[in-house]
Amino acid sequence: MAVKIFFCGDFVNCTGNSNFIDSELKEIIKNCDFSIVNFEAPITYKDMNPIPKVGPHLYQSRESVFFLKQAGFNIVSIANNHIYDLGQKGLEETINELERNGILYVGGGKNFDEAYEAKFIERNKIRIGLLAASENEFGCLYEYKERGGYAWIFHPLIEDKIRETRQKVDFLIFIAHAGVEDIFIPLKEWRERYRRLCDLGVDVVIGHHPHVPQGYEVYNNSLIFYSLGNFYFDT
Repeated sequence: MAVKIFFCGDFVNCTGNSNFIDSELKEIIKNCDFSIVNFEAPITYKDMNPIPKVGPHLYQSRESVFFLKQAGFNIVSIANNHIYDLGQKGLEETINELERNGILYVGGGKNFDEAYEAKFIERNKIRIGLLAASENEFGCLYEYKERGGYAWIFHPLIEDKIRETRQKVDFLIFIAHAGVEDIFIPLKEWRERYRRLCDLGVDVVIGHHPHVPQGYEVYNNSLIFYSLGNFYFDT
């Protein structure tokens, strides 16, 4: 018995492009049991109110969620440095739209506890746990706050969640949004962090954020993909 999972990197569809992938790739995605992408920014809503921050604010069309669903995606990570660019309202609108389209999300939430919650998927009697977290930028829940946001990859809860989730699944996948942008080799500190996660029980680390592909390695009995690069990014 096996489970077939498609992973890819960062996705931003601000122009509402419905034809962002070709038919051959769409067929591959739809033929997998689970297809997972990093949903890099919130969707737009009426009277948007961007948060104060350094750097660009990113957002996506409301239709981008439906277009992902049409393409065959059924899971997204929202643990990234742009998902809170439009504040609590933008995050909640995004989560609501994902739920309306039947897309599971991990790594973020409307409140602190939800952001750190593990999600579970199962196929062919194989149970898989999903955790996701990002480095600390705008919107990160690096400490308890009375708002939503995304999980911090260095929060002590992360290691607790890995140990706890490991006991409930056949395989554990950790989705990480971190690293230096536009370089092709991961820094030593990220290699050490991802190896630490594997030592705790993670079977596969899926990385993105640098916007370019980086290397992968087999570490003991685990796989680490340091960055898958951008999947679709139309800004």
